[in-house]
Amino acid sequence: MAQLTNASVAAVGHDDNLLVVVVSPDSKWIASGSEDSTIIVWDSDGQLCTLHKVLRGHTQLLSGAAFDPVSTRLATASCDHTVRIWDVETGKQIFVLQQHSGGVRYVEFSPDGSLLLSESFDKTMKIWDASTGVMTMSLEGHSDDVTAACFPPCGRYIASASRDKTVRLWRTNDGSCVATFSEHQGDVWDVAFSPDGKTLSSGASDGSVFVRRLDQVISDTEYWI
Repeated sequence: MAQLTNASVAAVGHDDNLLVVVVSPDSKWIASGSEDSTIIVWDSDGQLCTLHKVLRGHTQLLSGAAFDPVSTRLATASCDHTVRIWDVETGKQIFVLQQHSGGVRYVEFSPDGSLLLSESFDKTMKIWDASTGVMTMSLEGHSDDVTAACFPPCGRYIASASRDKTVRLWRTNDGSCVATFSEHQGDVWDVAFSPDGKTLSSGASDGSVFVRRLDQVISDTEYWI
């Protein structure tokens, strides 16, 4: 089987440009995604990586990937408009998620692994039940591409960034948008919660970074437990 050092994981195994590399939370697995539409899962012992499984199913380039919190499932996003969930150990495809009308650029599991978030060039985000593959809601409101999205540590909200120059904050239980931030003058390219979930930061193409205290925005007392 193919082997490679961690430093050269991008160099072996794919037939086209490497676009995505993610490491599982337990550091056992590395997943790489390519323009050749495949995902390779590597078994890592900290020194060498051994090819574990080649995952085939997507029909266009890979744009995003994420392991679940316990490192047993891998979600992948592609320009073929689909999200796929795989069993890491067996390499079997568990679900094909098909509700986006544009290429999917990013996926992320919620902190408890129960939900999967996907964001797309169709200007929407979808929330999926990660155990059934059923879409539970579509988050719509941005007027241009969604460029980034993330969960806070509690998993009860989602923050999103967009080329429409805004950042939005959404509830995961009902899909409502609870706040829209419009401080940036350029496309917003990234958004992140602090590790304690108390602040929300974003950066834009105008060179600005804004940090917001969420206790001034969120009145949900459960958020702060």
